[in-house]
Amino acid sequence: MTTEDKLRNLGIIFKTPADPSNPVKSTCPWCSHTRKRNKQEKCLRVWAEAGTYYCHHCGVNGYVNEYKSEYELPTSKSKPITSKVVKWFETRGISEDTLNYYGVTEGKEYMPQVGKERNVIQFNYYRKGRKINIKFRDAEKNFKLNKGSELILYGLDAIEDSSWVIITEGEIDALSFHQAGMSTGNLMFACSVPNGASTGNQNLSYLDNCIDYFENKDKVYIAVDNDGPGLKLRNELSRRIGKEKVWLVSYPHDCKDANDVLLNYGSEELIKCIESAKAYPLEGISKAKDVTDEVLHMYKYGMPKGTSIGFDDFDKLMTWRPSEFSLITGVPGHGKSSFVDEVIVRLAQKGWKFGIFSAEKQPIKVHIAELMEKLLQKPFGKGPNDAMTEDEIGPALDFINKHFFFINLKDNDLTVEGILNKGKELVKKEGISCLIIDNWAFVEHKIERGMNEHQYTGLQLSKIKIFKEAYDCAVMLVAHPQKLKKENGKVEVASGYSISGSSHFFNKIDNGLTVYRDFEREVVEVHVWKVRWRFTGKTGMQEFVYNLKTTCYSEYEEKENSKQFPKFKGQ
Repeated sequence: MTTEDKLRNLGIIFKTPADPSNPVKSTCPWCSHTRKRNKQEKCLRVWAEAGTYYCHHCGVNGYVNEYKSEYELPTSKSKPITSKVVKWFETRGISEDTLNYYGVTEGKEYMPQVGKERNVIQFNYYRKGRKINIKFRDAEKNFKLNKGSELILYGLDAIEDSSWVIITEGEIDALSFHQAGMSTGNLMFACSVPNGASTGNQNLSYLDNCIDYFENKDKVYIAVDNDGPGLKLRNELSRRIGKEKVWLVSYPHDCKDANDVLLNYGSEELIKCIESAKAYPLEGISKAKDVTDEVLHMYKYGMPKGTSIGFDDFDKLMTWRPSEFSLITGVPGHGKSSFVDEVIVRLAQKGWKFGIFSAEKQPIKVHIAELMEKLLQKPFGKGPNDAMTEDEIGPALDFINKHFFFINLKDNDLTVEGILNKGKELVKKEGISCLIIDNWAFVEHKIERGMNEHQYTGLQLSKIKIFKEAYDCAVMLVAHPQKLKKENGKVEVASGYSISGSSHFFNKIDNGLTVYRDFEREVVEVHVWKVRWRFTGKTGMQEFVYNLKTTCYSEYEEKENSKQFPKFKGQ
C-alpha cells in the first residue's frame, strides 16, 4: 500500500500534486462535517510524500509512515485551547483563528523552574504536519522546550508555500504578524526562532535542518528585537540565509517587538513595518545609517572583543573574531598544523564550527583522532592508564561531528575558488564560523597567461577577503615560508614577507602568526607579528610546551593560579 493510499484510507480526499513534497489542501474528515457553516472549507493540509496531515481548524495531526530520527518526538498530552487561554491571547491582540492556524494547544507539564506540574500553553513546532517539538509556557512566563526533541523553526508549515517569509525572535511575534495579515487582508508568512536571542546565539543549530526552506524564497524579512543579542541574531541569520535576499525590519522607537506594535498601533502599522523594511546593505557600499544600531551598541558596550582560547598570556596577544583572515606560517616540522588544531578545538568549545581543507592531515580518520587528543587532553587508543577510555570516545566523536566538517575535493577542484565554494555551502548548510586552508602549497594554482606570481597571489588573497567579509566567516590560511637564513645553526623566524610568492601575504591579512620550534630548549614559540585591530590583541611572542603524548600545548611559564582551559566534559 502506497503512502497516498494510507492517507486516503483515513478519509482524506486529495489529488496527487505535481510535486508530492509540497502540501495540498483538503477538507478534514474529523471536523468539516460537524460545522454549521463552511463545511467545504479546505482546512486540512496534506503532505503526500511524507504521509503527514494537519488541520488548522480542529488541530488533528498525524502520520501514516514510520518516523526514524535520532531525536525524540514529543509525547506530552495536548487539548484544544480553552476560553481562558483564548481570552488571554486576545489581550495580546491575537485571535482564536490565528491560534488554530499555528496549532496552539494547552496541557499540563512539569516546569523545572518551579519544581512542579503546571497548566501550560503549548506552542507546537510542526514540520510537514508532524509535531517535532513543543515549547511550554506557564502563567509566570517560565519556558521550556521538549527534552530530546529536534530544534527547528516555529511555523515552518506556515511559510512552506510562500515566496517570502518573516523571521521573528519569538512565537508570539510570529502570531502577531499573522494576525495583522488576517485583520488587513494581507497574507503574512511568519516563523520564529525557537530560543530567542538572549545570548546572541551564534550557533543556530535549528537552522541546519531548516535552511532548505529559504532557498526558494525571494525575500526574507528579519524582524528581531533591536538590542545587542537581537543584532547578533540578525547578522547570523543574514549570513546563513544569504544577505542578497534579506530585508531588515525596524519597529517604532517605543516598541520592543512585533506584538508591541500590534497592541500599541494596530495591524496596519505592523504591516507598514514590513512594507518599509530595508534591503541588507549592498556589498561594497556602506553608509553610516546602515550600521547605526551597531555603532550605538559599540558606544554603550565597548568595541567587539575576540574569542579567547584559555591561554592566559597568549590571549593578551591574540584573540579570534569571525570575518578575520589569519595567516599561520613557519618552516616545515615546527608544528603549524598542530597549533592550528589546538586553536580550533578550543574555539569549538566556545561554539565555533569549522570547515577544514587539509591536504597534510590525511587520512581524515587520523586527523579526527588527533583532534580528539586535543579535546580530551589524553593520548588516543588503548594503552596506558592516562589514555582516553572507550566511554569518552562516543561523546568526543559526537562533538567533532557537530563542529568540524572536512572538505574533500577532486584534483580539478583544488583551487582557491573551489575551496571557497565549499566554504560558502558550509556557511549556509552548517553555519561554520571559520574556514581552514592547510596549506597554500597544496592548493592548485593556475596562473593565467600574462599574469605574474605577484599579481596572481594578490587576486587569490582578495577572493579570500571577499569571502570572509561577505559571509562573516573567518579564514585561517597555513603557508610555508621560502628558504630562510640560518644564524648559529638556527633558522630565522618567518613573517608574512617570508612566504614565497608575494608581499600580499603580509598586506592583505588581518592577523599573522609564526610557529617556531626551538629544539634545543624544547620550546615552541608563537610569534604574533600582525594584529589588525588594537582592541583584539597586540604583537608579541609566547612560549609553549608541546606534549608528545597528548599533542596538546601549554604555556611555558605558567603563572601561579593561572586559569586553565577546562577539560572536555561531553557537551
